[in-house]
Amino acid sequence: MAFVVKTFSTLRTHWKKSIAGSVLLGWLANYGFNRYTDYVWIRALCKEVETLSDQPQSPFEKSKKLVVFLNPSACNGKAMDNFERAAAPILHLSGMEISIVKTQREGEAKQYMSVLDDADGVVVAGGDGTVLEVVTGMLRREDRERCRNIPVGVLPLGTANNSIAAKLCTPAATQPKWVANSAKAIVDGEQKNVDVMEVKPEGEGKPTYAVAGLQFGAFRNATEDATKYWYLPLLKSRATFVIPTFTSQWPPVTDMDFSHSPPCEGCSNCRTTVKVLPPVRRWWQRLLPGRPAQPNNNNDIDYSKIDNPACSMWVESKKSWVEFVCSINNMATTQPVSSETTPQNSISLQSVENLQRGSFVKEGWQRLKENKRLYQQQKKDISDDIVSETINCRQFKITPENSEDLWINIDNEPFEMKPMHVTLLTNYMKFFHSPPPQNV
Repeated sequence: MAFVVKTFSTLRTHWKKSIAGSVLLGWLANYGFNRYTDYVWIRALCKEVETLSDQPQSPFEKSKKLVVFLNPSACNGKAMDNFERAAAPILHLSGMEISIVKTQREGEAKQYMSVLDDADGVVVAGGDGTVLEVVTGMLRREDRERCRNIPVGVLPLGTANNSIAAKLCTPAATQPKWVANSAKAIVDGEQKNVDVMEVKPEGEGKPTYAVAGLQFGAFRNATEDATKYWYLPLLKSRATFVIPTFTSQWPPVTDMDFSHSPPCEGCSNCRTTVKVLPPVRRWWQRLLPGRPAQPNNNNDIDYSKIDNPACSMWVESKKSWVEFVCSINNMATTQPVSSETTPQNSISLQSVENLQRGSFVKEGWQRLKENKRLYQQQKKDISDDIVSETINCRQFKITPENSEDLWINIDNEPFEMKPMHVTLLTNYMKFFHSPPPQNV
């Protein structure tokens, strides 16, 4: 009893130290609990993968080869540790041949993809920027019709993952669990067709291929400029939406020449049917046990016989935008898009032409509060006092009247703003994904 009285007396005398110690012990306990639950989760997935890899297979069946592009500098330098902890054990236990390529500089993954050969799948271990490099490098090749059928997997090891990785595998409570679930989805081999946007600059320049979307305008600039307010460490994320409103030139509009063509389900003008032939087998291989060659798919639609004159029509106009967000409708959210209101095979353009100072601050803080990422906003997510316009199209062209000091984000990566032509490539690539659980 004397010990208890002495303990309470000490805590009462040194209450500040006691509170600080309690907070520290609580944080350590929560950290230890999360580490333990992550370990149990990853271990369970490893056992499941090991059981599947122990199943017998034909001696004539070639083991699959995966090439992993790992960006060690992603996630503030923690990507390598997170990969070795959560993804590497699952991938190595799958029985597949794993080759890991560590990128050291920006654009290196794009260069590797230009010479990559003999791979059954590509895995991107990094953020949206690394995914953009891999997809662009793959589709810039001369044999891109072959390369685009190579499935791509994404391990969410970057700081900006929600725009792509979250649509392939539902985010978990912690990043290691999310990475482990994504690795398990790659091992399972479930694939889905994904639309791609070809962003081609007018005149000279090579195209860039985006999977998530594009954004430019006031909100994009405010988010990128947050690092300028380093002297406000706890308030810089909010101050970046307040300080621009004190300028005399408000709203900060961008004048554009804009033209677009309507959505199209597929016709001879915009779609071609590419039949993927089964692998050729020698005559003597037919006498050996193994998986027979799959017949060609006869359900492919022959778009050469479909005529849609509206597909080649262009609607031209002049725009003055404060904010512009472009997203692919089948990748816009993790929830299914209603086909009654939004065409599936289309690009969704959402723009704001007028914006009050108070509405700008309110919307910016709301996005911070809900921790939204780019390309996840739908019209219902924008504040009611902001008037926005939504256009669905198959392709569009934008030409800024003055492109000086203008920047645009393509899949969360900044690019200098230039006149560009954006085209939707429907079901153009294959990605590994984890199907959502079925409701029973």
